[in-house]
Amino acid sequence: MKKLVNKKLLMAASVILLFSAVFASQVFAFRGHGGHGRFGNFIAMHGLAQLDLDKDQKSEVANIIEKFQPEIAALRDKIHQARQKQQTLLRSQEFNENQVKQAFQTMNPLLENMVVLRAKMRNEIRTVLTPEQINQIEEKRGQRWENRDEHRKFRQKMMKTWLKMEAD
Repeated sequence: MKKLVNKKLLMAASVILLFSAVFASQVFAFRGHGGHGRFGNFIAMHGLAQLDLDKDQKSEVANIIEKFQPEIAALRDKIHQARQKQQTLLRSQEFNENQVKQAFQTMNPLLENMVVLRAKMRNEIRTVLTPEQINQIEEKRGQRWENRDEHRKFRQKMMKTWLKMEAD
């Protein structure tokens, strides 16, 4: 009896975790990868806001971000619309492979342009930073990737546990 209750609790926790991950991915997609307003790109640039920038650096970084922001915002809106269309197709009662492929192909160049645009912006910002500040960013990036990898492995383990329980 106790074993059955433990299995049910573990299964419920797994389902909650799965739905939480899906919900979080939808929120992330809706925001357009860091759409937190004017300074959302600080968050996307992995801790730039936490660096000890002097007044001149802050001003230069703000000018760079403001220069790129209109194009990033417009592209983010296009990506959001393309994702909505893709999600509608994926949730449709009738699956149409060609439409799903077309939606994906429509979104791909938009994502590519966003990556290039953000890389240009980051490259300009790096010219403002000191070598120590660049090292800080690189260290934080490494930590973030480690955390993501650990979280991914945890989700995979939970899914395997849940699937195994269903088979028992």
